[in-house]
Amino acid sequence: MSAAGDKPTHRPNSDERADTDYAMSFTKGLPHNYVSGLVRLKAHFEQFVGAIETGASNDFREVPLGPTAAFALRPTSRPCGAGKHLQRGCAST
Repeated sequence: MSAAGDKPTHRPNSDERADTDYAMSFTKGLPHNYVSGLVRLKAHFEQFVGAIETGASNDFREVPLGPTAAFALRPTSRPCGAGKHLQRGCAST
């Protein structure tokens, strides 16, 4: 998006339909149900679309991100090589 707020015209292709749980939409960064693989809450996707529509950085910051804390990478006491401190089971040194 430009600073002037110019946006290209978007013609929907029906992929972003709430009745399909947004199954055909880009949802990679949102929290998901790990059993179904779908977005956990439709409201998260709708909030993401709202942020795209406004283009405001604060709106993007408010969009929930996945994976959830239960699946987050956590450092342990095991040392790692350079640049590997975010891998599962590695501690930053």
